[in-house]
Amino acid sequence: RVETIVAGEFSSYPTAEQQEKNDNIGSLLAVTAAVSLVAEGGFNVVSSEDGDTKNFLPTGASPVVLDTEAASNQDDTISDSFTFDSKQSLSALLADYGDYDPNWQKQQPTAMPPQLESPSTPPEEESLSQQNSSTVNFESRLGVHGKAPLHVDFCSFGYHFGVPPEVRGKGWSHAQPLTVMDCRDFPPVPSHLAWQDGASSGLVKRLLVEFSQGGIRKYATQTIAPQVASAVVEAIDTAGYGYAQPLNMMVYIASEYGKHRSVLVAELAATGFRKLLRKNDDGKFACPVSVGTKHRDIAKHAEGTKSNRRKDKDDDDDAW
Repeated sequence: RVETIVAGEFSSYPTAEQQEKNDNIGSLLAVTAAVSLVAEGGFNVVSSEDGDTKNFLPTGASPVVLDTEAASNQDDTISDSFTFDSKQSLSALLADYGDYDPNWQKQQPTAMPPQLESPSTPPEEESLSQQNSSTVNFESRLGVHGKAPLHVDFCSFGYHFGVPPEVRGKGWSHAQPLTVMDCRDFPPVPSHLAWQDGASSGLVKRLLVEFSQGGIRKYATQTIAPQVASAVVEAIDTAGYGYAQPLNMMVYIASEYGKHRSVLVAELAATGFRKLLRKNDDGKFACPVSVGTKHRDIAKHAEGTKSNRRKDKDDDDDAW
């Protein structure tokens, strides 16, 4: 039966002079595929002469209904059925699917239908989404001392023991961009707490903040720290400091004895500047910056250095 189908298809097929070469090859391939499908899958072939159905099934396979009209009259339990007429040419069957186009890959895709507009969102939600989308988290620029190309030291000292020679001998530079920050306008600590310092004593810190009504904290975090940040940005963007040209910047903060108020302001300013480096708004810090503190006169007293105080005490003991 398979030989009859193949012979009938070749006899009914037009000559090569009437069809193009590409159409001939496509139809021959379709014939071969159909014959293979009939031989392997076992179709029920319906003959147009007597209407009998002849089964071409593998051993043990169950017949499949292929007549579309018969399947439509039956229940919906049978689907995906079709009729294969042995007397109808395969070219006529393939006409429903169109001719083979060798240039199908060059065809332009059709335009997609316009998408439906999404329902309008309330103005409040839209503004909130815009704010969230515009928020960008920049990388922290707080570096490690010794590895960061820029380093900033907040140095406290007391006028009672003299101004540092770096302040007297040098003018403005990127290494010393700010004038000395004077803290003598803030109230001092009580005299009975003068032996403590503003770095390790929690009581001194609390009293200084309370006596100034929070002014000393605002002065350090809202005045000194932003000025230092601006100076660092200017040094990086304008002067070109960075990995190729490292920079050590010094910020001097002074009080009367350099032990309480200036020490606390230096520590608070360093903390505020570290927060600015971590936040890095708008990515203004182009390279890492390390931060440190130095306290020149924290171990000194009004009488002088510790060695002088010990000598005076010994003299008093000898007098007794």
